[in-house]
Parts: sequence; structure tokens; C-alpha cells
Amino acid sequence: MNVIAAGRSGALEFKNWRIYEKEACRKYFGDIVDVPVDDRMSLGKALQNYRDAEYLRYYPDPETTTKEQWENSILQIEMCLDKKIKMFPSTPHGFDSVQNKNSAFKRWDENGVTCPEWFEFRNLHEFFEGFEKTFGTKFIAANSIPFPFLVRMNNGVSGNDSYLITERSDFYKKVGILQGVMSRQRRRKFGIAPTMICVKLLNTICDLYNVNHSFRLHVCGDKIISGYARVSSPDDWVAITGKFTPKIQDAWLYWNGKCQEIIEYYNSGQQGNLVARAVQLLGLNYQGVDAVIDFDTNRLVFIEVQPTYASGYPKDRDLKGGYLPPFWNPGQKPLVDFLVRERQSLEKILPIYYNNWLDKEAHFDLCYKELKRFLG
Repeated sequence: MNVIAAGRSGALEFKNWRIYEKEACRKYFGDIVDVPVDDRMSLGKALQNYRDAEYLRYYPDPETTTKEQWENSILQIEMCLDKKIKMFPSTPHGFDSVQNKNSAFKRWDENGVTCPEWFEFRNLHEFFEGFEKTFGTKFIAANSIPFPFLVRMNNGVSGNDSYLITERSDFYKKVGILQGVMSRQRRRKFGIAPTMICVKLLNTICDLYNVNHSFRLHVCGDKIISGYARVSSPDDWVAITGKFTPKIQDAWLYWNGKCQEIIEYYNSGQQGNLVARAVQLLGLNYQGVDAVIDFDTNRLVFIEVQPTYASGYPKDRDLKGGYLPPFWNPGQKPLVDFLVRERQSLEKILPIYYNNWLDKEAHFDLCYKELKRFLG
């Protein structure tokens, strides 16, 4: 046995391996044994029983893993410290940066990697102090807010438990809602360290097409394997794939061209591949990285990392639901129809997107080939 794959159990077990992923992992890393990572004993027993295993695929649920589960997995691994094992896509000590955005921001700040201006808070007193310390202006004394910002849970995803504040009248209501969410999460022991954060809203609206944008970049080791851009209307700060409409397809094409340029630029060795460095500084080596261009500075700004980026699952194929062919993800009909209809021309413009991402079998083959080279 060469790989111990420690993943989710129960109802979410089917998400431990994405479509074509396990085959690619076995091809480059060897035989695999699957064990739960979210109980008290299974991982430790596997580490003891499979002494010849060279690799640990550490793959807890990035959204629901509790502090107890996380600390227990660390303890099980540390009990086998005599065993040298290489880990991917995360390490236990780097996993808190996967779930908690404030942890990732803190490490990026400490190492000179650009992320949004931010601070964490648990109550209004800490908010007012943090606002003045971070942004250099008093929030409470202002007649109107000095700039738009987000208040959100540090473990929220896809815009959930996140609120854009543009008016003072909205602020107290939204923070009150988040305080309730934080209290419930802590009472139910949800997540590793739930808290609230304030994040200054970046200027991500493209004047040329009047859209908001974001990038998802798939990083393995020292290389960006693939990626894509998402666009949305300028009044929608959550730019995700599902926001595509035929009305903004020209903007989508323009920004995915920009994404390909970013991939080629950093893979060429420019700045020592800043995107890969941003991942590795968190104690990670295979992640989906979300980033944007801040038009106020024209810099690439890192937002979060995601090891379980959606790509379709074998269960989707078997049950004919969820993510489906031809691309698995994206699966939204307007975008799929556009990509199929215009394939002959788009494939020439966006070869990395078509060959390294839309083709999921090729995507995971490239990912695990690069990961094996990186880990040795």
C-alpha cells in the first residue's frame, strides 16, 4: 500500500474522490487505501498498519470539520512521528488556512503575499477598534461609511454568511445576524475557530465590460495546471461560474483570456511563481486558489484556497445527477451550450481551459503527474 487516503465518512464520503481523480492518483502514486479522517482512530491505525505507505492524502471536509476532529487527526499523525510520510493536498497544520480565511490572510500578510485589508472581531467594540487600526479612520464618527466593505464569517463559502456593507444603516443589522451565526457555530462546535472578519472590498469591476471578475487557479506543487475566470454584473460582488449569462459572454471570453495569460506568465518562472508560493506558504501543495485583480493597484490579490474544488464525482455519473458530462464542471446549461457551440474557435483561444480543465481526465492526470514530480 503506497497511499493512505484520509477523507470524509458518512453522507459526504462520495465527495472524497472527484471524477477520474482516483485513477490518476493510483497511476502516479500506487495502491490506495481509503480511511476516515474524522473519527478518533482510523487514521492512526492505518498509519500503524501500513508502514510501507509513502504518502498521506489528507482530505478532511473544508467546511464542516470541527476543532476536535482537526486536532484529533493531528494527534493521530504525531503518534506516528517515526514514520516519514509525504502529505497532499494539505498538511494538518496548514488545514486551518483552508477553512478559515483569517488564518490564510495572516500567513500571507506575514510573508508579503498580497491579500485584502482585513481584521477579525467578535463584537462591536472589537470592530470599531479594528476598523480604526486597520483602515486609519474611525467608523463610528463617520456620517457615512468611508468605503464599501464585507462583514462575514471566516469560514463562509460561495458568499454565504457574508454581507456587503455600503450604508451605515445596514451595518448593525448584518453584524447582528453574524453574531447569531457565530454563537450557534461555537455552541454546536461547528468548524475549527469560527469568528467574524471585516474585509475591505476590492475594486474588481472591469470598466471595459462593466463586470465584476474573479479567478480560480488550480495549483499543484510549483505549477498552475489550469484555471478559469468568472464574471458577474457589477452590482454582484460574488463572481462565480453560475453567474454566466449569454449577455456577458464577451466579458467571460476576455477575462478567461486574461486568466490564460496569468497562468502562462507565472508558469514561465516570473516572480518564482507567486501563485504556487501563496499555496506553499500555507503548508499546502495542491489547491484551487481564488484571486482577483485590484484595479486600484493593478495587483493580483489572493482571496482563499480550496482543496476540494468542484469537478464532478463518480456518484454524479452513476446517479445521473449533479455535475454531468460533457464537462462535469461547469455544468450550467447556458455556459455549457456556449462552450460546445463555439468550441472550434474557443479551443484555439483558450487551449489551457479546454485541454487542462474541461477535459477532467486530462486535468487530474496532469495534476497528479506534477504532484508526484514535486513530492518525489
